[in-house]
Amino acid sequence: MRVSLGGTGKEPHLRDYGPHVILMLATSAPAIAQVSGSAPPCVAPAEPQLETPATNSARQASCRGYILQFPQDPRGYRVLGGLLLDDPPKRIDVYEAGLQHNPTDYELTLNLGLALRQAGRLEDAETALEKAAALAPRDPDPLVQAGLVAQERRDYRRAEQLLRAALALPNVIPETHGYLARALASQQRYSEAVAEWDIAETTSPHGFIDEAGDRAAYNRARLGSQ
Repeated sequence: MRVSLGGTGKEPHLRDYGPHVILMLATSAPAIAQVSGSAPPCVAPAEPQLETPATNSARQASCRGYILQFPQDPRGYRVLGGLLLDDPPKRIDVYEAGLQHNPTDYELTLNLGLALRQAGRLEDAETALEKAAALAPRDPDPLVQAGLVAQERRDYRRAEQLLRAALALPNVIPETHGYLARALASQQRYSEAVAEWDIAETTSPHGFIDEAGDRAAYNRARLGSQ
């Protein structure tokens, strides 16, 4: 069996818009172990659309074998969690197991927060994402994700705090302005919301308002600000 670990904790479809988390995780580490054989390696597939349930299961087996051999290495848990995208409870178990050995691993903590969000465990997700933010204080991604979770919990003031904290960091994610606009509109602060939506629309590579499905909310905010 071939065991080849490429350090991706790829988590597609969990961000609302933008590949920032995905790209960081997908390029985090090179392959570290390989032996000859025919089994798929413990690495996220280069072309996920061509992956079959059988090859995905084989990759999972490779990753589990790697983890048994090297339980202290966080990369095996990252890859295995990414392969379990459609099974949030199992992904949560994988990331929590990895964090038992690596309690300060940023990627495992971030991915745990994303998996908890997908599973609907919003308070736990926000806690994990805020811990990830503390582990990487110059990375806006976990703050943005925590802000989105706070919005789902309808804690709009907390969402505003988290999103403004993300915008205060050097590497601003343009869509954050749009997420902040939603939190402000939910607090009936319509003029501020319109201003943030306008920033998101002009700074996001593909626009934001229509791309995010926010046109109706934007128009209501414009009327409310008059």
